[in-house]
Amino acid sequence: VALVTGASSGLGYACAEALAKEGACVVINYHSQAEPAGELAEKIRADGGRAIAVKGDVSKEADVENLFDQTIKEFGRLDILVANSGLQKDAPSIEMTLEDWNTVLDVNLTGQFLCARAALRQFKRQEHRKDISKAVGKIIHMSSVHQLIPWAGHVNYAASKGGVDLLMKTLAQEVGEERIRVNAVAPGAIATAINEESTQGEAGKALLKLIPYGRIGAAEDVANAVVWLASDLSDYVHGTTLFIDVLITGASTGIGAVYAERFARRGHDLVLVARDKLKLEALAERLRQENHISVDVLPADLTLSSDLATVEARLREDTRIGTLINNAGIAQSGTFTEQTPDSIERLIALNVTALTRLASAAASRFAEAGEGSIVNIGSVVGLAPEFAMTVYGATKAFVLFLSQGMNVELSPKGIYIQAVLPAGTYTEIWDRAGIDTSNASKMMEVGELVDAALAALVTGASSGIGEASANKLLAAGYRVYGTSRRGPQPGQYAFPLLALDVTDDTSVKSAIEELIRLEGRIDLLVNNAGFGVAPAAAEESSVEQAKQIFDTNFLGIVRLTRAVLPHMRRQGSGRIINIGSILGIVPLPYVALYAASKHAVEGYTGALDHELRTLGIRVSVIEPAYIKTQFEAHNIEPDAKLEEYDRIRAKLTKVVSKAMAEAESPEVVAEVVVKAAQTLRPKVRYTAGTLAAKLNFILRFAPAKLLDKVVRNSLQLDARN
Repeated sequence: VALVTGASSGLGYACAEALAKEGACVVINYHSQAEPAGELAEKIRADGGRAIAVKGDVSKEADVENLFDQTIKEFGRLDILVANSGLQKDAPSIEMTLEDWNTVLDVNLTGQFLCARAALRQFKRQEHRKDISKAVGKIIHMSSVHQLIPWAGHVNYAASKGGVDLLMKTLAQEVGEERIRVNAVAPGAIATAINEESTQGEAGKALLKLIPYGRIGAAEDVANAVVWLASDLSDYVHGTTLFIDVLITGASTGIGAVYAERFARRGHDLVLVARDKLKLEALAERLRQENHISVDVLPADLTLSSDLATVEARLREDTRIGTLINNAGIAQSGTFTEQTPDSIERLIALNVTALTRLASAAASRFAEAGEGSIVNIGSVVGLAPEFAMTVYGATKAFVLFLSQGMNVELSPKGIYIQAVLPAGTYTEIWDRAGIDTSNASKMMEVGELVDAALAALVTGASSGIGEASANKLLAAGYRVYGTSRRGPQPGQYAFPLLALDVTDDTSVKSAIEELIRLEGRIDLLVNNAGFGVAPAAAEESSVEQAKQIFDTNFLGIVRLTRAVLPHMRRQGSGRIINIGSILGIVPLPYVALYAASKHAVEGYTGALDHELRTLGIRVSVIEPAYIKTQFEAHNIEPDAKLEEYDRIRAKLTKVVSKAMAEAESPEVVAEVVVKAAQTLRPKVRYTAGTLAAKLNFILRFAPAKLLDKVVRNSLQLDARN
C-alpha cells in the first residue's frame, strides 16, 4: 500500500501511476484539485488496481491524521510513503513576505515531517509482511537539486529543500535499525507545471545547453526512481538522496563498461563518457532497463581540448558526482624506435594528460565536500617493463606514481584514491593497437579485473579499533563493509555500514547474506565487536553477566565465523582476524570475565587456524593493550557490587583512566590488521602497541615472579603475604 502526497498533478501523479502499475494499492492525496485526483483513482481501478483519492493539507496536523486514518480504513496497512507535496512562492529575499516564507516552509518541510512521523508510527504498529517487502516500511522524500545548489530569488524553496535533506538523513539514522528505509529523490529540471517557466520556450532552450543527454527530464523519469526506491531492488539503499553519482571514462566497452554494470547493479546513477556515441547509448539504455537508474551519455574524445574541457566542467560543477572512474586509455604497438611523434603525443594526451586533468577537476570539489572517490586505471606494465611497450608502460608508471601522491595528499581530506594495475586483460584496446593476443599467455576476463578487489567485513566498525581498521583496509584497496547495531548511518563513514547484532543468529545470517548479495564473496572477516565490565572483583558479576560478556566477545566471533566459512571454503581462500587482547594471555586482576572471554578467543583462533589452513583459510588474533577509544566508556557496571571492594574499585578507576589517557591510538591496531590481512604467511598471534609487546616479552622470557610483580605494580595493588 502506497500513499503519495500532492498526487493530483506533476511528479506525484506520475509516482502514484507508476506505483499502481507495479501492483501497489495507492492513496492519492490532493489539496484542491479533486477532479484530476479522482480521475487518476478511477483510471487505476479500471486497469484492475485499487486506489482512493483523499483530500488533505499536509501542513495541517489534523488533515494528515485524517489522511492516514482513511488509508488504514481502506487498505488496513501502509508500506510506502512518497512525501511529494510542495509549492513555490518566489521573490527576491528583500521583497519576500513572511507569509510566503511560512507557506512554503509549512508545506515543503513541516508537511513532510508530519507525514513521515505518521508513517513511522503506523509502520511500528503493524505486522511486518515479509512476503511483501524486506523492509518494515519505506519513506521517500521528494527533494530537489536545490537542497545543494543555491537559487537566487527562491530562498524559501531552497531552504525548505535543504531542510528536507537533513530531515531524511536524521530519520534514516533514527529508524534504520528497525528496518525502516528512508531515502529521497532530488530532481533537477523536470517538465512539470511548477517548472513551466524554466523548461519551455527560450528558457528551455538555454537549459538544454546544460544537459548533455539532450532532453529535459519528464515526471516519469522521477517516478521510475521512486519505484526503484520503493522496491526490494534498493533494499540496501538507506539515508540516500538519489543523484547521478558516478562518472566513468572509456565507458563504451571493456573495463569501463563493466564498471558501469557493477555500479548500476548497486543502484548508482551514471555519467558515461567515451568517443563511440552509439555504443554508449546502447549500453545506457540497457542499464536503464535492467536497473531502473538514470544514465547520462557524454560523447567525448579526451585527446581533444574542447571535449576534455567539457568533461572537466561537468566534474567541477555537478555536485551529484561523487566517484570518478578514470579508465579511458589506449595502447600502442611497435618498438620505441618505431613510434611516431603523433602516436606518442596521442598516447600521452589520453593516458597521462586527460587522466590527470580529470582527476584534478574532481579532486578540487571532492576536497571541499570532504568526500569522494577516484579510481585510476593503470597497468602492471607500469611496474614491470615489457618489450615493445616502452611509452605505454611509461604512461602507466606515471598513473601509479600520480595515484600514490594523490593518496598522500587527499586521503586526509576524506578522498579515497585507488590505482588498479591489471595484467593482460581481454579488451578492444589490443585490437585498436594492432596487437595480436591470440598467442598470449592466459589473460583475465574484464569481469575478473573489476571484481578483483577483496571484500572485507569489519564488525563493530562505528568507532574505535573497528572504524580505524575499516579505514586502513579501504586505503589498502579492499571493498570494505562495516557493521554496527544501529545499522546504516549515511554520510558519517567512508564505507557502508550493515546492521548487525553479533548475539543474534538471525541478524548474523542476514548481514552475511546481504554482503554476499552485494559482493558475491567475502575475503576478510575482522571480528572486532566486544565490550567489557568496569574494573571490579570477579565475584561482583553474576553468572548472567558472565554469559552476556561471553555471548558478545566470544560467541559473537563463533557466529560470524560459522556464517562466513561456507563461502570461504567454496572460494578456497579467506582470512579471519579476531581482535583479542593481551589480557587473553597475561592474567590481570579485576577484569577476570573480560580476560576469560579473550582467553577463549585465543584458544579458538589457534585451533581454528590449524583446521582451516589446508583449505586456504588463515586465522589470526591481534592482542592490543590499552588503546585510546571509547571502549572504557561503554563498559557495563558489575551487577553484584560488594562493599568490600569499594576502595579498590575507586583506585582502579583512577589507574585505568590514567592509562587510557596515555594509551596509543586505534590506528596502531589497524596497521597490524592490514599487515595480518596482506602478508603471504600470517602468524596466528600478533601484538599491537608498545605495552602489549613488552608484556608479551616478559610473559615469554622473564621469570613468572617478574610478571607477577609487573602486573601488581601496574595496578598499584597492595601485596599480601
